[in-house]
Formats: sequence, structure tokens, C-alpha cells
Amino acid sequence: MGVTEVSSGLHGVTITEFNAFDGLVEAVIWLRVAWYDLRLAWATRAHQGGVKISEDDVWVPPIYFLNQYDHAGLEHVPAYIEPDGKVTIEHNMRSKFLCSTTKPIRSFPFDSYTCSADLALDHPEKNSLNGDLGFKVVDYDHDFEISYKVIDEHKDNRDIVHFTIEFERRTFKTWARLIVPAILLNLVGFIAFWIPEGGDSIALGITTLLCTLALRQSVELPDTSDITWSEVFVGICTTYQAIVMFFSFMDYQDGLSKRINDFFGRFRPKKVKFEGNKVAAADKDDGDAAESMAAWDSDAENGAPKKREPKRKSRMSGFSIGGRFSQFSAGGLK
Repeated sequence: MGVTEVSSGLHGVTITEFNAFDGLVEAVIWLRVAWYDLRLAWATRAHQGGVKISEDDVWVPPIYFLNQYDHAGLEHVPAYIEPDGKVTIEHNMRSKFLCSTTKPIRSFPFDSYTCSADLALDHPEKNSLNGDLGFKVVDYDHDFEISYKVIDEHKDNRDIVHFTIEFERRTFKTWARLIVPAILLNLVGFIAFWIPEGGDSIALGITTLLCTLALRQSVELPDTSDITWSEVFVGICTTYQAIVMFFSFMDYQDGLSKRINDFFGRFRPKKVKFEGNKVAAADKDDGDAAESMAAWDSDAENGAPKKREPKRKSRMSGFSIGGRFSQFSAGGLK
């Protein structure tokens, strides 16, 4: 007896779940397998058309899925035998298949994945497996765009048919829910540099920073130890908001220091200047002392001995404001 050519295919495939973060794809599939068994052939004059018999009464090739994580049989239909000995069987099942998602998940949400249902048949010297019956997906997760194909692989110890599905994530939802709102929050935070009041600028910075953190929590991101594109993007936005708030706070501190200086500067005495024998300017608290010194100078012009008394220091002398905060330095009226 020669090598039995076994043809296989998946049709009516409905992808019920695709979890890229866990590396699992679940689908309801119809597995169709066909081969020729000449022992079951008959003359058409004896019976026209095919017959259906129990699958347990015919030889079935020992096929299996290499990467099947879990499965549940839903329906088995009887084997259909045609007069030329062609046998066709179909199994309806719900299966979960493993997908490798380590590298693509780093580019989330601009990620794409390749998953497959790998049907295998051992002993290729006796049985040969191919995917000539095709592959058809009828429904899938519309968060992704898909394409599918069949790849036959022949090894020394087994034949494998890869029913491959390529998933590419649709990015519109990510742009609408994460990227565009984050950019708008950055622009709003940048307005803080044009707000004259420091307190209002800080309030805006805190608000945009909290909104960015809340936005991060509202979007589902992959739970992985790898650094993804989305994590880098959110981290940059958060850092930007923190920098805006930092500079707003520094500007507020400078404004606060200036207001403190202006407040205490009102209590600082003015210096007294003399132009010849006249007082050019004097603080109102030292008015009496200025008049007294002017009187002594007038007596000196009339020939009386010129006697000068020490200058009376003001209670506020020695108080000055400088730098960002108030400072005190020793010094009197000049």
C-alpha cells in the first residue's frame, strides 16, 4: 500500500477572542479532512451517489494540532464516502491556540501578530498531509485587521499545515482615546507660561498632570515587563506636565519673593542727602533731626561755633530687603 495523501482545511472559522497580552486566540472552527481509501470504493451501477457512515467504522488519519491549548468538541458529522473511495470527515470544535507575542507587543498600540493553528500528521513515509482544502475566516475581532493563508511544511518525522492568521491592530481607537487627548493636555499645560498669576499657573499645571495620570489609567495597556511604545509616550507626557508645573512653581516663588520685598520695602527709611546747607530729602520719621541739623548749620553762618551732634539712628535703620527673601544688614543713615 502506497502513501496516503491526506488533504485538510479549516472553514467557517469564527474568532471569538484574541488576547494579544496573554498570547491566546480562541476560535470556533470546522476541520475538514479528506483522503482516498480504495477499499471503500464501489461500482456506481450498484449505488449512485455517496453514503454516510459512522466515523468509527472507517480508518481516520491520526492528525492533531501542535499548538492547541484547549479544545471542546461541539459536533461530529458522519463520514461521507463517495463511490471512488474518497472519504471526507468534518469536526466542529471550539479551540484555543497559543501565539508568540513577545516582540510585537513592545510596539503596542501599533502592533501586529501572526498566529496559526498547526495541524500535524506523523509518519510521512506512510501518510502525507497538505492544506489543499483551504482556509476561510468568517468572523473576527474588529479591533484588528486580518489576513490569512495556508503554509505546508514537510519535515522528516511529520508533516505540518500552518493555518496562519495575521492580526494588525486598528489604531483609530488609540488615537481617539490616548494620543490626541494627551497631546491636547500638553498644549493646555503649556498655556501655564502665559498666565500672569503664579497661583493660577500652578493650579493649571496640577490639573493637567492629574488628567494625564487619569488618562493613563483609563486606557488598557499590556501587563508586561517589556517597555511598550504606549508606556514611553505616557511617560513623556507625564514628565512634560511635571516640568511645566515645576517651572510654574519656580516662577510663583519669584513672584512671592518680590511681593514680600515690596511689602517690607514700604517700611524701609529713605536716605538723607545734603546739598550745601540744605536738606535734599529725609524720611518723615527723621524730620525733626533734619530740621535740627539745618538749624545748627544756620547758626554757623552767623559766626557762632559750628557744633554738630551725632546723627540719630532710625529704628528702621539697618533693615533692607535684597535677593529672593528678606535680609538684614547693619548700617545707618548716611
